[in-house]
Amino acid sequence: MKKIGLLLTAFVLFSSVIYGQHKRAEIKERVESRKIAFLSDKLELSPDEAQVFWPLHNSYQEEIRGIHRSKDARRDFMNDDYDHEAALEKLIQTEEEELAIRKEFAYKFKDAIGARKTILYYHFERKFKEDLLQELRERRREGAGGLK
Repeated sequence: MKKIGLLLTAFVLFSSVIYGQHKRAEIKERVESRKIAFLSDKLELSPDEAQVFWPLHNSYQEEIRGIHRSKDARRDFMNDDYDHEAALEKLIQTEEEELAIRKEFAYKFKDAIGARKTILYYHFERKFKEDLLQELRERRREGAGGLK
């Protein structure tokens, strides 16, 4: 009987983890869709520009995500046993790698859509993030969660 209870408990916990991961992926997908729609509206890309720009945008986003994933995930830096020297070196290294990717793609974007739209892209990408954070803050204050 105890085994059945343990199996049932494990199943419920496993199911909730799977559901949480699915929900996170769904939210991430909705945010990405909103971002694409927002940027498409703001940048007013021609069909030729869009054909070149969106694959570049996707590559850029994936490389930046890769840099962020490689950052030290440990959050116990308040602990005296934490290797602060190594963490600082890793932080500097990842910031340099991220800057190199940003520089590389700035030139690629400029070649694809021109300098003006490249500047607008960076501006509206930042604006989208700020608006999204503001929306999340307002939802927390109102007691509602998630994104529409």
